[in-house]
Amino acid sequence: MSTRISDLPPYVGTNNPLGDIPISINGVTYRITPQLLAQTLQQVLDSNHDLINANNFQGTDAGYDNTGSYINGFGELAAYQNSGNNVNAFGSQTGFDNTGNNVNALGENAALGNTGDNINAFGIRAAKNNTQDNVNAFGKDAGNGNELSGQTIFSNTSMPSYANYTAAATDITTANGATAGCTYLFYSEDTKTIMAIRL
Repeated sequence: MSTRISDLPPYVGTNNPLGDIPISINGVTYRITPQLLAQTLQQVLDSNHDLINANNFQGTDAGYDNTGSYINGFGELAAYQNSGNNVNAFGSQTGFDNTGNNVNALGENAALGNTGDNINAFGIRAAKNNTQDNVNAFGKDAGNGNELSGQTIFSNTSMPSYANYTAAATDITTANGATAGCTYLFYSEDTKTIMAIRL
């Protein structure tokens, strides 16, 4: 049975021989026993933002109408109406209406409406409305609406295009702002391949 805070006895004075915990709301201080506080926290966990079926939801309507198990949904509407299992959804509407299993999604609307299994979607709208399995999507809109299975997809906004290796090597330098100790991928138009500049 739940107890409203306003139904608790008032907390009076500074002497606390019973170990009660003061809780102040709108200028009124109430006292609650550690045992009752633990029961109240358990009720919160057993309500919507819970650990039932190993689910953990944080954010407005995160996990609302979720039927999957082993779900982490963090962000407004994250994992909302999700029915897949083993899903990590981090970001606003991430994993919203997802039905796929084994999905990792990071970024607003990532894996929203996804139906594929074994998906890694990193970036805003990455793998949104993806319909196929075994897809890795990196960057803004990478794999948005994808219908090909077994793909590793980089958004063109996350991988620049250069005429050739020389042009890329001239532009991708520490003097121009690149970070030393890193490898920068780019698309080479002359060879039609993905190449890299290693600094």
